[in-house]
Amino acid sequence: MHLRIALLAVSFAACSPPVCDPVSSAPSSVCHRADAGTVAADAPFTLEGTTWLRGGTCQVNVDGGQIDLFVSGVSACGTGGAGAAAPAAPSVVRCTIPALPAGTYTVTTSPPVTFTLPESADAGVPPCL
Repeated sequence: MHLRIALLAVSFAACSPPVCDPVSSAPSSVCHRADAGTVAADAPFTLEGTTWLRGGTCQVNVDGGQIDLFVSGVSACGTGGAGAAAPAAPSVVRCTIPALPAGTYTVTTSPPVTFTLPESADAGVPPCL
């Protein structure tokens, strides 16, 4: 009888979907592709964010010098060692930043990215590798 219960428990666990730790809606890092033009004041630009969500879209909120990025998508779980659920490889989401006046801005990633938009030329946003 105990063997039947043990086998039933194992088969139930094998059929259960993996459960991942909660995934942040903010990208873990951002960068700018060199082939996407320059980052300059008074012109929109695109940042690429690294996220653990799949098929995500990016919402951008600008409040003064703070740029908040929120990614909506589906958490992609893979199976890690010992049957534990773990996030799959990260993906990239493109976030279009609206035209901003010259000034210093902080993107709320972990760790935050701070850059200054000059009147022209590159702003010092980390390049995508």
